[in-house]
Amino acid sequence: MSLKQPEFLPISRNELKELGWHEADVIIITGDAYADHPSFGAALLGRYLVSRGYRTAIIPQPDWNNIEQFRQLGKPELCFAITSGNMDSMVNHYTSFRCLRSLDSFSPDQKMGMRPNRAVLVYADMARAAYRDSIIILGGIESSMRRFVHYDYWADRIRRSILADSKADILIYGMAEKAFVKVLDRIEKKADLYGINGTCIMMERERKLEKFREIPSYESIINDKSLLLKATKEAEEIVNSIPSMTIVQMHGNKRLVHYPPSEQLSIKEFDALYELPYSRGSHPFYKDGIHALESVQNSITVVRGCGGACTFCSLSFHQGKRIVSRSIESVLRETHAIKKNRNFKGHIKDLGGATANLYGVKCSNDFSCNKVSCLFPTKCVHLEIEDSRLLDLWREVGKVKGIKHLTIGSGFRYELLSEEVLEVLIRDHVSGQLKIAPEHVSENVLKLMRKPSIAELLKFMEKLENFKKKLNKEVFLVPYFISGFPGCSLENMKEIESFFKKFKWHPEQVQAFLPSPGTIATGMYLAEKDYRNNKRIYVAKKDGEKRRQFNVLLGRHAKTFPLT
Repeated sequence: MSLKQPEFLPISRNELKELGWHEADVIIITGDAYADHPSFGAALLGRYLVSRGYRTAIIPQPDWNNIEQFRQLGKPELCFAITSGNMDSMVNHYTSFRCLRSLDSFSPDQKMGMRPNRAVLVYADMARAAYRDSIIILGGIESSMRRFVHYDYWADRIRRSILADSKADILIYGMAEKAFVKVLDRIEKKADLYGINGTCIMMERERKLEKFREIPSYESIINDKSLLLKATKEAEEIVNSIPSMTIVQMHGNKRLVHYPPSEQLSIKEFDALYELPYSRGSHPFYKDGIHALESVQNSITVVRGCGGACTFCSLSFHQGKRIVSRSIESVLRETHAIKKNRNFKGHIKDLGGATANLYGVKCSNDFSCNKVSCLFPTKCVHLEIEDSRLLDLWREVGKVKGIKHLTIGSGFRYELLSEEVLEVLIRDHVSGQLKIAPEHVSENVLKLMRKPSIAELLKFMEKLENFKKKLNKEVFLVPYFISGFPGCSLENMKEIESFFKKFKWHPEQVQAFLPSPGTIATGMYLAEKDYRNNKRIYVAKKDGEKRRQFNVLLGRHAKTFPLT
């Protein structure tokens, strides 16, 4: 039974009372300020739970030094749900050089310091201290990517699963909607939480467990850090290629039990999730709004999942390689809902997701093959790209009365862009800048990244130039590059420098490699080995080496960044 959806999910006792709720069934604690928009995980999950009949409230950015902040809504009837927010809290706080960032776009006034380091662990500890017998569920990107033993770049050490360190009851990884409802159903029935797809639990060694695969343990990785790469690779292969298999990773005398991924939403369910009555604004508590909301407020998510499996990216491991696309009818209904916002000026800024042109992609094998990546080293023969669906989507949204301009703000897989799609994109849906992510130009580094050959980029650039002339339209590429990637030397960076000079590029979107938890690239960084064959690779680890590589990307701006 669903509940009436409030204008905003309650964040105070008074708001609970106004809704006639004596208490909340679920209290979401998040490191982000509360924006009621589907791009914000707490709002998305909270609205979904309300639609399923669960009274859901939010405690956004509580003061973690004040236990009363965790008691402000009372004890939840069922559970606390803990998330760091839309970003890992350490990535949110620190640069690739471990320098403190100056702004947090997910906080009011972009103020830093509104969430703690390793926010999930801190929030879980405080929620447990506030109500000792409450059930605590971990979720979101920070929990998902730290669900196995992982390397913490900021502390430069191996850490246990975040579930083991937090002593929470259960962890939900990936996109949590279906798994969360199953967990809540078990809690209501006072049943155990074993065996739920899409979750991890800590289990005593003695408890019987059916068919599973064991990956290197915490203790073995502590003794040999190169085993982290083996464990991460095995976990990725099982999750993407043998989705019915349970994974076990020992932590002392306990087992981390990682159940198979949750069933993904159907198209109908995906449509319904994004058509819930989000206010699409920040909670009135915030006088000046939330900066991160501004760029996505009039954007629409149309696709979920990513088949790329780039070794540095969390998307495939978090959202899964199976791609689900919304119906055009649903996207049109959301477009009409956006139009009702009094601040809407007629510009839809994006129809996208992980990659804009994966919309409508299907797999003749139902994404059930043993390939980790659908796109590397080349596009899988089973992957069916239907350009007509993408073009129909753009055309139908563009025809809606009151839509003056539709741009596509998400990035593109340029090796998949047909000439037909590229022409329509340049002619109608690019405001002047087109985002792509070559990441590098050196072939050996691109292979370590699971990115397409530089030949694909050159072919794309040639097609782009042809259409710019044909359409008499100026379009600037906004390429994204990474320095200091495992296997990348200063000589490899000079290849990028030569490429920039040849094409007179001065990229603004550049990033020094950041070893984020849970990725194959981080395993390579730690082991200094190639994930494909275990051969030794060069890894720039000293700040001076990393800075020299980064300064190649910065080019004319490098003088503002000292080498030491």
